[in-house]
Formats: sequence, structure tokens, C-alpha cells
Amino acid sequence: MAAGEIVGLAPPRIDLRTRLEDIIKGRIDGIRVDIGTSEAAVDILTRVRYGADIPELTSLLRETIAKRIWEMTGLRVVEVNVTFQDIAPPIEEATIS
Repeated sequence: MAAGEIVGLAPPRIDLRTRLEDIIKGRIDGIRVDIGTSEAAVDILTRVRYGADIPELTSLLRETIAKRIWEMTGLRVVEVNVTFQDIAPPIEEATIS
């Protein structure tokens, strides 16, 4: 949900290869969360929209995920590892007629 809040990201492609990688790496739909007694670590697979600022998006994604997990569980997020699967086409802006 946290990744869905960020403009410039796209959900990962969920094809057979990605599904197999998810099984091997213990991810569900491109996300893996390792939970301890008071801390959590997150691995996320996503795509970036063409033209987006990757360092800015990565920082924003890490902050948003850590904040949401803290709000929902009280767990401190010690790391958020972001992997960009590929580049997605930009979202076309609606034109006003």
C-alpha cells in the first residue's frame, strides 16, 4: 500500500519468472518482510516510471514504508532494500478538451 502512494512507481511485472523468483526469495508479489521482536527489514521489487528521479523515489519509498510499518505495528524498520525490475512507460496526463 505504501508503494502505491508514490507517484513515479509502477507495480512489478508478475510473470512466471517473477513468480519463481518470489518463491525462491520468499517474497509475496515482490515484497518480503523479515520481522523480529522489535524490528523489521523489507525487500521490495518494483518498477520505476520513465523520467522519474530514481534516487528521490528510492528515498521516499524507504521513508513511506518505514512510517507505515511503524504506524501499523510499532516495529522499527532497520532497512528497506529496493530493487527496480525495469522501467515502465510514463503515465499519460489527461488532456482537458
